[in-house]
Amino acid sequence: MKKWFILLSCGAFVVASMFTTGMVRALVDLIAFAAIFGLVWSMQDSTEVNDIK
Repeated sequence: MKKWFILLSCGAFVVASMFTTGMVRALVDLIAFAAIFGLVWSMQDSTEVNDIK
C-alpha cells in the first residue's frame, strides 16, 4: 500500500513542479523530498524482523 502511495506522490509532485516556477517550485521540490524521505523511512521501520529464538 505504501509503495503505491509513494508512486502517486511522486507523480503529483512532478506535475506540481511542472506547473510552478521560481521559489514556489523550489518549495514544492523540498516538500516532495521530505515527504518521500519520510515515507521510505517509515517503511524501513515497519519491515524490521525480530530474532526468533
